[in-house]
Amino acid sequence: AVDKLFQRHLKSSSAGAWGPRSLVRHFLQPRLRGFGAPSVVAGGRGRGAGADQLKQPAGIFLLENSKRGSWELYVCDAGNHRVMRWQAGASQGDCVAGSETGAAGASLSELYWPSSCAIHNGTLYIADTFNSRIVAWAAGASSGSVISAHDAQGNRLELLKPSAVQAQAGVLYVADWEQSCVQKYWLGGG
Repeated sequence: AVDKLFQRHLKSSSAGAWGPRSLVRHFLQPRLRGFGAPSVVAGGRGRGAGADQLKQPAGIFLLENSKRGSWELYVCDAGNHRVMRWQAGASQGDCVAGSETGAAGASLSELYWPSSCAIHNGTLYIADTFNSRIVAWAAGASSGSVISAHDAQGNRLELLKPSAVQAQAGVLYVADWEQSCVQKYWLGGG
């Protein structure tokens, strides 16, 4: 809807080329009233592999704790091949899966372009896109376990390029952009 409004605005405008500031001022700002000013809740300190930095964040998962009135934001820091957990109000995150230094890898303690994550019953499920697998990572663990994979010989086991995961009611849904499908997995042996 926003794209159609923008295209219509460009066609009706005699302004010609739009720079980023004029685009925000004339097109986006009037449509965002009522949302409040945006604020950075993770990263924002330049691109990098530090605990206060991100590099090409791809997916997020918000875990709310209504009893404490707080939240934790899990960020798939794809360019650093890790998943970071940012707690409400924190100035830096904690690496909960993958490489703290930003190195890609294929071992069970490494990730290669994590693009999405979800939590179900305390376990973090990660779409480890370029390792062609879903990794289940228990809280506090130093490595995960593969629940779906594509082997080195090219035999299709389950997935080719998982790009998104969503967990709900004992089911894990996985989008695979290489196979152009969404697959469903029962969690907990269901």
